[in-house]
Amino acid sequence: HPLPERVAIPTEYASVGSRSATPSPDGTWVLLRSFASKDVAAFDVAGRQLKRLPMAGTPSDIALSRDGHVALVVLRDTGKVTILPLPGGLTDPQQVAVLDVSLPIAGCVPPSAPDAGAGTDGGAVADPCTQAPGQAVLSPDGQLAALFTNAEPSVGLVTLNLGTRTAVPFTGLKK
Repeated sequence: HPLPERVAIPTEYASVGSRSATPSPDGTWVLLRSFASKDVAAFDVAGRQLKRLPMAGTPSDIALSRDGHVALVVLRDTGKVTILPLPGGLTDPQQVAVLDVSLPIAGCVPPSAPDAGAGTDGGAVADPCTQAPGQAVLSPDGQLAALFTNAEPSVGLVTLNLGTRTAVPFTGLKK
């Protein structure tokens, strides 16, 4: 048997330590993410083609539904998640949704200063009792996602309903 044809990948995906690959259940495509890139690459296995999908931040995780019809891309650096319907979202950006999501920090008590929440320039300050998600796990039916992080010493969890696009913080966690 001849060896498979080699496919060159962008240099941002070259470092094995900073990338991950998420194959579709049927093996027809693979989603790639790298800490060195602000996009997700979709590789069509049969067509040997790579398409780059711009994201609103650097992907830190990709969770894929069991049936391969939905990917949830977590963008820790911007506090956003991207809902990517598959395969339609690979070619039609109108099908893709980007949501702001923050995790409550368990046991955090917000500052009670009178000017809390206002920056020196009059703008809002990030809530000190929230953090950005870094990872996601989808329910078996692909309708719900648990968003969390393991990059911080604190604990936070949000359940995201992909159908209604609503996030519900889980506040029963203890530090």
